[in-house]
Amino acid sequence: MKSLLGVSKRLALVLLLFCTGYGYAAASGLTNVYGYAKDADGVRTGKPVVARALEPHVMAVLASYFSASYGKHDPASNTWLTKVSDDYFTVSIRSIDRWQTADMTRFYVVTEGRGRGDHPENDFACHACHGLLGLLVLEMHDGKTEVIASMLKIESGSWGDPAPGEWILLNDLAYYGYRTDSSYSGQGITQTAVSVYAPYGKGFREILFLPVEYSDAGARGDENATSIEARLRVLLETEYGKVAPIEAHVAVSRPGSEKAGPTEETSLWLINFDEGTWKYRHPEKWPLDEAQLFPDLAP
Repeated sequence: MKSLLGVSKRLALVLLLFCTGYGYAAASGLTNVYGYAKDADGVRTGKPVVARALEPHVMAVLASYFSASYGKHDPASNTWLTKVSDDYFTVSIRSIDRWQTADMTRFYVVTEGRGRGDHPENDFACHACHGLLGLLVLEMHDGKTEVIASMLKIESGSWGDPAPGEWILLNDLAYYGYRTDSSYSGQGITQTAVSVYAPYGKGFREILFLPVEYSDAGARGDENATSIEARLRVLLETEYGKVAPIEAHVAVSRPGSEKAGPTEETSLWLINFDEGTWKYRHPEKWPLDEAQLFPDLAP
């Protein structure tokens, strides 16, 4: 097994943009071989599309692994019933992406669990009810097929479903992380944060958690609203250690005087990776932190 941090074959340096909306597309170097078509609201429109390139024994290995990790498998729906604390979840495969060199193939697998509450037959849906997200890397080499990294029960999303996401490239040697968003709206304020999970040892680690959007338009109205948005970009073209830094372009709109109108500000931030903690360093005085948004409430 080769390290997930890099292999001998260098990939082309491609800039991957973090986006707040998702239209599923494989990251550079990955080829999607299993996935669902979805409508504009993200609802599945049919059965999964399986590429011919997906070897049948790969699905058998995954089915066995998920049955051991999640629990009972339903062959008819290709789902697994699992329980976390007191809640049940129906788990299915969201997507499988292939990465390949001359002597090795990897499959990057994402599962999603629909929340069922305290009974497996419930249709559990409430604003605060999370779903489950699962991440797994399967490798074929030297005639073997084995799971080399997994994290299968990540609490994610709302209304019983995990948040959407996508694989992103974190260095030019095929180190991929899975980026997903979490949003919350309450009392007229909407906030969104980004999480990135990347392989670490035999598991995954959340290497980034960063607030990226804020709006109080629901409380103050559009004309008096403050809105902040951060657009993130992995800087693969610059010099770095094992994981590339992230550039953040922050745009802030604040209400101004009735005569002058709203004020617009932009700033550029650099978010470096700490190889000691294996996480991105949280930027000091980040404008979307609670202490910066609500200084009067800070302790």
